[in-house]
Amino acid sequence: MTSQSSNFAYAMAASATTANRAVSLATPDPSGESSGRLSLFFKSVRGLNVPRQYQYMVDASQESVTDAFLLAFHTRDCRGGKGERELGRRCLVWLFINYPRLFAKVAKLLPEYGRWDDVLQFFPGILDLSNIEFVRANYVSTVPTGKRLVVLRTLQTQMVQLFGRKLQEDLENMTQGKPCSLAAKWAPTEGDSLDSKSGVFKSLATEMKVSPRALRKQYLTPLRAYLKIVERFMCDREWDEIDYNKVPSCAMKRLKKSFEKHDETRFQEWRDALQKGDPKVAKVNAKQLQPHELVREMRTSCHADGVCAAQWKIMEEDCMKNGSLDNDIAVVDTSASMHSPDYLPYDVACAMGLLISKCSVGKFKHHVLTFNSVPAFAVIKDTPIYDRWRQLSSISWGGSTNLQATFELILNRGKECKLTQEDMPKRLWIISDMQFNKVNGYGAVTNFEAIEKMYAASGYTRPQIVFWNVNGSSSDFPVSVGDHGTALISGFSPSVMKAVLEGDDSFSPYGIMRKSLDSDRLQPVRLALGVEDEKNDE
Repeated sequence: MTSQSSNFAYAMAASATTANRAVSLATPDPSGESSGRLSLFFKSVRGLNVPRQYQYMVDASQESVTDAFLLAFHTRDCRGGKGERELGRRCLVWLFINYPRLFAKVAKLLPEYGRWDDVLQFFPGILDLSNIEFVRANYVSTVPTGKRLVVLRTLQTQMVQLFGRKLQEDLENMTQGKPCSLAAKWAPTEGDSLDSKSGVFKSLATEMKVSPRALRKQYLTPLRAYLKIVERFMCDREWDEIDYNKVPSCAMKRLKKSFEKHDETRFQEWRDALQKGDPKVAKVNAKQLQPHELVREMRTSCHADGVCAAQWKIMEEDCMKNGSLDNDIAVVDTSASMHSPDYLPYDVACAMGLLISKCSVGKFKHHVLTFNSVPAFAVIKDTPIYDRWRQLSSISWGGSTNLQATFELILNRGKECKLTQEDMPKRLWIISDMQFNKVNGYGAVTNFEAIEKMYAASGYTRPQIVFWNVNGSSSDFPVSVGDHGTALISGFSPSVMKAVLEGDDSFSPYGIMRKSLDSDRLQPVRLALGVEDEKNDE
């Protein structure tokens, strides 16, 4: 609550409840000035349903068209943002439909923040604009007719041409022995399921003014060979041509069983060299993997092979580069609601808990806090990653989301041990679906309001609290824009930690969002939009 004048608005905003009947907030900004943007920022994670996502896009764009574009690219960014492919593509398609002239300015940037097949989502066969009423209803969009509809269809053609020009440019670079993009890798394949349904291969060939056969034989086949795409070697049974040091991270995770089966000796030699730790001899990629994918592999296979362990080590090193985790501790939610869908939120929470406990410096290194009716500090011994995962998964969690009890444990431990403020946690990362239990003993207040009262009575200063959402299915919010010393973040990638760890006085839900959107990583988007980005897209 930021001021007496805002009390009524704040009270009206606190009209939602969690699945466990706790009082919560229906909006992150009662004033409405940043509600759409914060909602999109906090809820853009798997589980967010399509209508709600598009409504967030409507609200965000009404607040700031620039920020709506930045949020879309941040959501899609697989190298420095959330890396949410489906959610990011939905945002970008919505912007394409509603702001085509502005979208045209940033279209060429799509592969830099995602992949070249993102461009395919705008091809006429995939994004069908022929049924205007369908588009209006399903994309929550005011799709125009007349001149503006012509603009949209012209832009669709330009997206096909963008892909075609890149293939032509890559072919020229190939003949000169220069590097090429991955456009050929992600180009449509004639006759595959996508092409059979949408005709994208023929659309691309037509705009390139070549026959489908020429597109296949003169462009895609030689370019894919030049790029040394792993799947091509596998199809041709050229296993000895595969350089395991250069296999992309996701491909390695997906295909290593095939490598074991068909190239057993070479692959085992590479793994043995990898285990020895000499990067000049053997190295593994992990850039496009997310931590929960490795946790899921460990959980389902009951072990972590040398490749998995090496990839996890890279993730730990990258996490440390995000900033200083000084006396930070993760609060890991493993309640029943985190098991759906398919244990995904659970895997994410465990993965981030393991990373934070390992990368934290200070008194709370190798510690996590449990969610439970009787929560506890747990020590995760610094052992190989699978052993650490086993330690974490073996903790008695109790299946509860009693956030109040977790903070009572922290304060009671402080009092019992006569700890100073310096001895207390500096920052807590609450990794959860945010469906907390109802508060007891403080009346009809939110969990955060109860925490504020608990700290005020204790004499300790409340730590910074990061609410890290790992399930977009809920519609409530734990804190509002005026609750300083808190952050609202979401996603499955450690990259989202960076804005939190940069450290300055703007530690608030809006301030952390602004850091993410104003980062150097998104500067090309801002430059491409230019000074007209806040004007109507007429």
